[in-house]
Amino acid sequence: MKKLCRCSLFFLPVVILGIFGIETVSATEFNSSGFSVVDPVIFSSNFSTTSSYQLWGTVSQVALGTSTATSFTLNSGFLSFPTVSTLVVKANSSDGKAALSWASPTGFLGWTVSGYSLGRATVSGGPYAYTSVGTMNSSATSSAVTGLTNGTTYYYIVRVEDAFGNGIATSSEVSVTPSADIHALFTADFNSAVASSSSFIVASGIKCDVEIPVNFLSAGGTIHPIWQAFSESLATTDKPLPSGKLAANTFYDISWFKASDLTAITSFDQSATLTFTYTDADISGIDESTLAPYRWNGSSWVLLAGATLNTTTNTVTVSTASFSAFGLIGTAPASSPPPSPSPSPSGGGGGGGGGGGGLATVQTTVTFSGRAYPKSSITLLKDAQVAATTIAGADAKFQLSLSGLAGGNYIFGLYSEDKNGNRSSLLTFPVSVTAGAATNVSGIFIAPTITVDKSEVKRGDNIAIFGQSVPQSEITIAVNSEEEMFVKTPADKDGAYLYNFDTAPLEIGSHLAKSKSALNGEISSFSKSVGFTVGTKNVASVKKVAQALKGDANGDSRVNLIDFSIVAYWYKRPSPPAHVDLNNDKKVDLVDFSIMAFYWTG
Repeated sequence: MKKLCRCSLFFLPVVILGIFGIETVSATEFNSSGFSVVDPVIFSSNFSTTSSYQLWGTVSQVALGTSTATSFTLNSGFLSFPTVSTLVVKANSSDGKAALSWASPTGFLGWTVSGYSLGRATVSGGPYAYTSVGTMNSSATSSAVTGLTNGTTYYYIVRVEDAFGNGIATSSEVSVTPSADIHALFTADFNSAVASSSSFIVASGIKCDVEIPVNFLSAGGTIHPIWQAFSESLATTDKPLPSGKLAANTFYDISWFKASDLTAITSFDQSATLTFTYTDADISGIDESTLAPYRWNGSSWVLLAGATLNTTTNTVTVSTASFSAFGLIGTAPASSPPPSPSPSPSGGGGGGGGGGGGLATVQTTVTFSGRAYPKSSITLLKDAQVAATTIAGADAKFQLSLSGLAGGNYIFGLYSEDKNGNRSSLLTFPVSVTAGAATNVSGIFIAPTITVDKSEVKRGDNIAIFGQSVPQSEITIAVNSEEEMFVKTPADKDGAYLYNFDTAPLEIGSHLAKSKSALNGEISSFSKSVGFTVGTKNVASVKKVAQALKGDANGDSRVNLIDFSIVAYWYKRPSPPAHVDLNNDKKVDLVDFSIMAFYWTG
């Protein structure tokens, strides 16, 4: 007894709800194997029900897509509605000012970002007072605010607007608290593919110059910096100074972000050069000769090695690829003994003309100081020539000075030799010397020496990796394999270290090992690499007998970068000495370097 109805609907799905499934039929059927619709009265967006089924009716659609009619178009589903990407906002402040930066969001399915409004409140959550900061300008991705009250916390949101001024997205809330102790901020973008330089000026005579090399970030793109300068009292509130140290009154926080999405960049692929300029007032109470740059590593201040101090120009220059907070830190001057009493004048005799007193002439000197190995020999090279030597103390510290230099640019090199005659890698320092000034290069940390007890080791046996560094330092050893492996071991009171490395994880073939040292937040560079082979037998290392080698310019029975530097000094210079003129043609040219390459030992 089935009876069909007569009705006209745009679309009528009939859904049979069961325990194990759902069945759907279209409006043109009105029946199935288990039911019939008899004289239905169907309303748009309504349904009928019994104990075993529900009947739904609608003029819309239950699937994504577009339905059309002669007089309208119907869009349904989330894919039919426009959206805008997430808005990320960074905020920072200074003396009575604030700056906000954000990555430009992208509109989809019809929405176009055409401007922004900045909402400000003094209570979290608002209400916000809005100010347009880029109507019809989708590239307006920063805003500076002035006239703020120091010590007051301000809350900001950024509202994204379309071409009609309608809000289409809102950022999360950020807050800033301006302070007189925050000196400055700088937020111009950098192109990572182009070398650039910029001066971050805090006050008269106080600034940080930043030199960026070409392609300093291999990923490329535009880099957005956020730089701030803080007073010493504010910077050290949560970053305490090392014990017994004093600091200049100006600290810098240098942060970098990808301009595309404002994700943080903590290190570069190449080092940037930072030059900190200070005033005498900025370092009041500090022995100027002890000034050195430090970087905050998240838990403590770390001395940056290889810095150059120029007391005439009041600058400290250093290279670094890692960024966070920076400060100039030193120690108080040593107390001076009381002046000796003037001798009493002898009786009789009138005094002659006094004259002659005048200012003492300041010598041009360069001083190098740092850490090597206990009682080790330190050699200083100036423009590839041996200029001075010294012996490190029992604590591995050393200091070398050169005086009587003319003003100009020099390339200095340092290396050390441990108690077993093993030589460190060479550290080089380009230094600009000012006539009549004292220049200090401090914080030098010479890399450890390293050697192994076997030239070939049976796979699965141990190989001893050992050398010398600073006493009680932590040694990190890197062994290359398909995946580089790192192990740590301590140096003893004499700076000696030893690690028996299990070769089971290494593949058959040639491998290299190198080491670096760390002590009290200071970290050396990696040592030179030493090679060994993982094979089927153990072969002890044999120390090579010293012999004369062509290209061994400094007579250490090796031909390496030290010799290269010495020979390079004489490149195209007149009258080179015989030990660098390798083919005896009275000149140093590419032929001599080719001969050196043939005898290269590393």
